[in-house]
Amino acid sequence: GMAALRIGGMLAGAAAFCYAEKFLSAEILAKYAPVLVAPSPMLGGFVSKLYGGVLLVNIVGSSFMMITLSFIPGSARKVYMEKAKKAGDKDAEDRYTLPKLYAEGFSAEAKEFNCHQRAHQQALETYTNFVVCSLIGGIRQPLLTTAAGVLYIVSRLKWAKGYCTGDPMNRYRASGGWGIHIWTSLLATFACAASTGLGVAGVI
Repeated sequence: GMAALRIGGMLAGAAAFCYAEKFLSAEILAKYAPVLVAPSPMLGGFVSKLYGGVLLVNIVGSSFMMITLSFIPGSARKVYMEKAKKAGDKDAEDRYTLPKLYAEGFSAEAKEFNCHQRAHQQALETYTNFVVCSLIGGIRQPLLTTAAGVLYIVSRLKWAKGYCTGDPMNRYRASGGWGIHIWTSLLATFACAASTGLGVAGVI
């Protein structure tokens, strides 16, 4: 339905940007900033120097982002445990302490805490895909992959802030329009990785 059309549109847009980057690198950067597209001596010329941006943003930068998100449920556990106790929950200690990932039950405190937990946990569910596709996609599409990394970091932080309001719908509604771009940026890295794969296979 609509979701499939939206995903298709995102992938088509990413594919167009892949071709645009090829033109930009060959016709503009190679002429006016050749040092950027020159092979990196550190990696034996296997990738251009632009690949450094992929490593700094998509790997190092996103790692710090994930650490930031990991603090959210940790601090929320104490806050909502105390709120639950004040609300008369005699099992608050067991409900909110580790190793339990989510708080059981249907109380307002449990729902709000679980929103904080999801702000971090949901990011983990696709983070490996993002990192692997960034490393592969950046070989051929370093500019687009790095741009996708910046978008991914910003949109993830905005998305998490909206989720932490305690209303799951606010992960999109209260993100200032950024929330949807956790998927735009992820799909962009998929497209970049596909571009590298097709290039290795000699298709395009």
